[in-house]
Amino acid sequence: MAKMRTRNFLVIISISLFLSGCGYKFLGSSKTKVFVSPVINQSFRPLADIYLANALRDVFIEYPEYQLVKHPEDAEYTLNVKINKWDRSPLFFSGEKTREIVVARFLIEAEVVLLGNDKVVFTDMIAESVPVSLGKDYDEERILEDISKNLASKIYFLLVERR
Repeated sequence: MAKMRTRNFLVIISISLFLSGCGYKFLGSSKTKVFVSPVINQSFRPLADIYLANALRDVFIEYPEYQLVKHPEDAEYTLNVKINKWDRSPLFFSGEKTREIVVARFLIEAEVVLLGNDKVVFTDMIAESVPVSLGKDYDEERILEDISKNLASKIYFLLVERR
């Protein structure tokens, strides 16, 4: 008798948990649709716009708050990103006699504009400063990817915060 009650209790709990999970899935499926315009690169850094556009796409896919759309007509919001500055400045030199740069700092500034119904929702400047070793393991492509990922994450969480 006690086993039967326990089994019935477990069945009822299992069914209620299953149904509440299904209800949560159906209620929580609305996402804000965003169109990301092509990134504008006004810095003199080649390929910076391509790396940042790829990183933005990856961040939007990774986090569930927004849904990317292919056409601006389908979107509730349009995101415009413009890279204004991508500079490299030396931090440390190898020695007094040689002026070889050992460690440098990349400074990136980007302007972010979010449009909703052709009206500006917000505009902001984002800056990223990253020190990088220029030694034997220096890989330009990896650095572009890492900086772009950091910048894309900042842009995404700025949208979540300000929207």
